Amino acid sequence: MKKIMFVCAGNTCRSAMAEQLFLKKIKERNLQDKFSVRSAGIIGFSNAASPDEVRKVMMDEYGIDISAHRARRVNEKDVDEMDLILTMTKGQVIGLLGVSLDSKGKTYPLKEYVGLTGNIDDPFGESLEVYSACAKELNHCIDLLLDKEVKEWLRLGLIMEDTYWKMKLSKSLKEK
Repeated sequence: MKKIMFVCAGNTCRSAMAEQLFLKKIKERNLQDKFSVRSAGIIGFSNAASPDEVRKVMMDEYGIDISAHRARRVNEKDVDEMDLILTMTKGQVIGLLGVSLDSKGKTYPLKEYVGLTGNIDDPFGESLEVYSACAKELNHCIDLLLDKEVKEWLRLGLIMEDTYWKMKLSKSLKEK
């Protein structure tokens, strides 16, 4: 089981949305037994709820109830346990080195890891439209991330090609 953690600044918006989108997508693709996922923040507003805008966007646009999420701060144990840590900015990769030197070599900006450029900007305090655009960007990155992971399993012979195509077909049917 691959252990993935999404990290942003406060763990109330971006990383929380990324975690929930990832959980939804692995369930849709029947990959729950392949991944363990969590989220945290570099500065982590301990036990803070996600803003109303996050809750509204996630429920209205993705059918995800994120109201139970509470922010947490990343710690050394988190870093040590993870196989892959995906941040929202390049600066957060550097920030994680201050938490644990073990983050080196397994921590990447999410967009860079999936072959895109730039950061995923923080929507905190912005309009509902900005939160929605952020969630859409994260959703796209999560699709690319899962495609990358599954293609790697295929390359390594960890899954058979027919299983890969079943996952792709299942995903495309659910999107219709």
